[in-house]
Amino acid sequence: MAGRDRHGRNLVPLPWHHPEWGLRCVLSADGIRAATAAIFSPIAHPASQEVFRMRIRIAACCLSILAVLLAPSALADTAATGFQPALPLEYAPPKYPQAAQQQEREGWVVLAYVITTEGTVRDVFVEDSSGQQLFERAAVDAVSSWLYHPARRDGVPVETTRHRQKITFRLEGGDSAATELFGRQLASFRRDLARNDLERAAQRLERMRARPRWNLYEDAWYWWARSLYEEQTGDQEARRLSLRRAVAYEEAFLPPDVYVMALRELYVDYIRTGELQQALQTFARLQAVDTAGDMTAELADHAARVREHLVAVDVLEVQGVLGNRPWSYHLTRNAFELADVTGDRKRCVAGTLFG
Repeated sequence: MAGRDRHGRNLVPLPWHHPEWGLRCVLSADGIRAATAAIFSPIAHPASQEVFRMRIRIAACCLSILAVLLAPSALADTAATGFQPALPLEYAPPKYPQAAQQQEREGWVVLAYVITTEGTVRDVFVEDSSGQQLFERAAVDAVSSWLYHPARRDGVPVETTRHRQKITFRLEGGDSAATELFGRQLASFRRDLARNDLERAAQRLERMRARPRWNLYEDAWYWWARSLYEEQTGDQEARRLSLRRAVAYEEAFLPPDVYVMALRELYVDYIRTGELQQALQTFARLQAVDTAGDMTAELADHAARVREHLVAVDVLEVQGVLGNRPWSYHLTRNAFELADVTGDRKRCVAGTLFG
């Protein structure tokens, strides 16, 4: 038992027996391909690893605003070209939605937007989030009124396209473990998945998500569980999104080996879809948390060849599909072209297509 929350409800650790994936990466003349082989060997976590406490407490009904930094390659490029990035001048933090406070809900939002030459913000859109619209609306409303010192190139103001900002909504004293109900639902989901009862497993996920109370710890576990379901159903695009959300935290709420495994799988998926810059950023995160070096040693040579590939190839071709959200791609060049477009698109902002 991990204790009780402020209302006396039981909090429980979340032990997890998970598959361990093997990885084989190949560099061919046609570009980079990744092949993965699943090796299912359940691993039990020792009791000492089953409870992970949040280490940071934040004032009541307040939130932390965390900037998403430029990739190291981009930072190096700015120093060489006389580019000075935009700097915040005036910004009011988003208001914590009252309904979320009352229901004890936590979440996060990643926004992307353009900073104009006057320092104002336009074209704000939700790039990703924990999936709760009330947090998305609060974040967009706040960021739309922010002001910046505009970016400058050789002293001349320039627009900053696709500036990214992450906003995390966290309550003071937020629980660092799951409620007993969430633990039971997760255990039932695991049994359904082991029996390959995908219909019942999907229903379990829906019931878990429908709970009014929701903290960041449970959010990470939910997306990890969902990624396993999507792996079993073969929905690779949805699985990549779930993996990305499972590790979208400044703290690792998942057990260390599961967290490292999720990053490794995410790296492979980014390679598979041609998102090479995202893959390299994921590899950098993997290096930071893989203290034993087992996973990074396996991928280090491949990541080096990805970097070489980005330098050697003049044109990178990437396929994208517009869904309910905008489709975006992390540009590794200073120019791009849209080709073989089918259907309608309203606009394109710095590599992001809006349907």
